[in-house]
Amino acid sequence: MTATIVVTRDGAIDVDLQAVLENAGFQLVIVPLIAFQAHPLPQQVQQELEKADWLFCTSATAFEYFLPYLPTSLQIASIGEQTSRSIREAGRSVTFESTSQYGKDFVEEWLALGLERQTILLPQSHLANPRIAERLRQEGHSVLAWEMYDTVAHQAGQAQLATYLNIDRVIWTFASPSAWHSFTEVVKSLPTSHKIAVIGRTTAQAVMDSGYEVDLMPDRPSITAMLETIMDKEKRYGIF
Repeated sequence: MTATIVVTRDGAIDVDLQAVLENAGFQLVIVPLIAFQAHPLPQQVQQELEKADWLFCTSATAFEYFLPYLPTSLQIASIGEQTSRSIREAGRSVTFESTSQYGKDFVEEWLALGLERQTILLPQSHLANPRIAERLRQEGHSVLAWEMYDTVAHQAGQAQLATYLNIDRVIWTFASPSAWHSFTEVVKSLPTSHKIAVIGRTTAQAVMDSGYEVDLMPDRPSITAMLETIMDKEKRYGIF
């Protein structure tokens, strides 16, 4: 019996992976639950562009919105392979890539390089955790962090949720706490046959804080790993 996987973030899914999922009996649908609204670049940041040493990219979205302003002189530090892929696809090189996609690990791995005082630009969402900037400053680095974009609920996506609440055997996937919070703005309870998959620990905590259980989570945080985990568990044990 076919099960539906609802991907609650926008963006293309790897074609080969999608084919494998469909062959395994899953129907994959994309219902984006968050959207982004860019801000103009602050004057203070414009003045520091040519003076800074590093651009810290904690998401592909932050890089995308900063790209039009990015000078060639900046070294780029990227939080894991997914963000690095977006950077390279835009024709820019990555100087440092963390092995982890968690912010805390990203900072510690970069600090392990042992560089003397650096000037760092940190574009981020208005919902970003301030710990990255704080930790860098603790180690003597100069950090200019600012809100590059807002993360808001995707109202058109929210309007589609009822369609999938009314069918059996659904796996809801979430790649951020923001997507989960957008979901719970509309959905107050889930059918018992529905399951929740999350990309990693931070999103899992948001789900559990709302009183729900997390059914599936990959060992490493990525969309691909999350979908592969769903497929693997269904093959080995069955999900429903």
